[in-house]
Amino acid sequence: FNQDGEQDLFIERLKREGRLMAQLEHPNVLGIYDGDVLSDGTPYLVLEYVNGEDLQERIYECKRLKLKESIRIVVKVCNGLSAVHSLGVIHRDIKPANVLLGKNGSVKVTDFGVSKETTTDNNTALTMTGTAIGTVDYMSPEQSNGGVVDERADIYSVGVLLYEMIAGVTPRGAFEPLGKFGAPKELEKLVMRCLQRDPDKRPASAASVAQQLKKIYKQLRGRKVRNASSGIYSGLAGVACLGVLAMFIARGMRELETSSADELAASELTATSELPVVTDRKVGGWVDLCDGLDVVT
Repeated sequence: FNQDGEQDLFIERLKREGRLMAQLEHPNVLGIYDGDVLSDGTPYLVLEYVNGEDLQERIYECKRLKLKESIRIVVKVCNGLSAVHSLGVIHRDIKPANVLLGKNGSVKVTDFGVSKETTTDNNTALTMTGTAIGTVDYMSPEQSNGGVVDERADIYSVGVLLYEMIAGVTPRGAFEPLGKFGAPKELEKLVMRCLQRDPDKRPASAASVAQQLKKIYKQLRGRKVRNASSGIYSGLAGVACLGVLAMFIARGMRELETSSADELAASELTATSELPVVTDRKVGGWVDLCDGLDVVT
């Protein structure tokens, strides 16, 4: 294209993005309110305002996100993608900069400028079919090679996204397993499935990924609750043991006082009488303070 042709193409893509986004009202897809071209030829879109930051900024600030936060974000990204895919649209550029995080906890997918419609065949020039388009670190192998892509190309990008949030880097070459960063095996397996070079080996849909992530999230929460309960029970057991210990120490002291008194009385009787005094108490003997107790630890 010449300069005018490139400008026209840009305007058409912008209009197309506005049209695609206007078809969908979803809490995890950035909304669009209006779009047009100014008198000087400048195109514009009026988009939903999100008070917050994009995921790229969050990763830059935190380096690595917590497991539950990462899962929560990707579940919402998948929910948005599932709705988009239902319209026959492939995003093709899922990356941290295109995921907006609101201060109210909202997560929204944005920027459908290079998306592809699978339900129409009249947008070849706009979507650059047969051309590698997207962001290199997040592109699926078939997308990098300029091949035919479907919803599973976005699934690959979601895998890269989740890996980066947990590990702090995108997966390249012989990358580190997520278990090194505290991820459970179920989560690591799911991410590895998303990153398969063969699209047929990836999860079939964004909805499927979201569902599996929800199960893993519940397991992580359950593990935290179990750990907290274990700590509480251990603390209670420790307090109970101390209480029992204190009780037996007090009892031992009383027995020691009684034993001393008995010995004193016995010595006095021995001094004034020839009758033998018999006692089974042993002063100074070791006492097993937990003898006979069933203490649960």
